Amino acid sequence: CYADSVRKNQPQYIGCTVCEEWHNFQNFKAWFDKWNVEGYELDKDILFKGNTVYSPETCCFVPSVINSLFINAKNHRGDCPVVVYKDSKNGKYRGCFSVGGKRVKLKYWNTPEEAFTEYKTVKEKIIKEYAERYRGQIDEKVYNAMIGDNCRKTKITVLYYRNHMIRGRNSEVISWNEL
Repeated sequence: CYADSVRKNQPQYIGCTVCEEWHNFQNFKAWFDKWNVEGYELDKDILFKGNTVYSPETCCFVPSVINSLFINAKNHRGDCPVVVYKDSKNGKYRGCFSVGGKRVKLKYWNTPEEAFTEYKTVKEKIIKEYAERYRGQIDEKVYNAMIGDNCRKTKITVLYYRNHMIRGRNSEVISWNEL
């Protein structure tokens, strides 16, 4: 995560670091060999929201479908919209997101807050369903983070409005970001 080329092509890694212990590859390899599950992905921020440090305490291995539930494309998307948009045809708001490679479109609402509340409820339910589905196949710490009351991935505290063009639709987009 220190290479300029990585940070240029994957800006979500800007500000990320590796703990001092893992600067010695043999230490990382020992941890990797103990915890790695074939086909799983290394994740640094499921256990600790907003974490930017790769370390034995903060990292875990998870199936890609679980990892994708927690993708925060904030650095990737720039000014692009996330989750809720206003449909230009009916003037109503709806949440849209992907789960397991399938697009989920929620119902229309009169306000962006209502649309986001539905998104938050649905996303938390999906996260908990995946936690149950993969229980016994994921580390218990990951399971607990997924079912915990903090279901931290969908806690949103700030919303802001911007106007955007959404591929073929001129819509007012509502972007939701965390503090």
